[in-house]
Amino acid sequence: MFGSFARGEAKENSDIDI
Repeated sequence: MFGSFARGEAKENSDIDI
């Protein structure tokens, strides 16, 4: 989750939006 967020992919494949 956090890995995707750091890569800017959080908007597509992450349940965490912090």
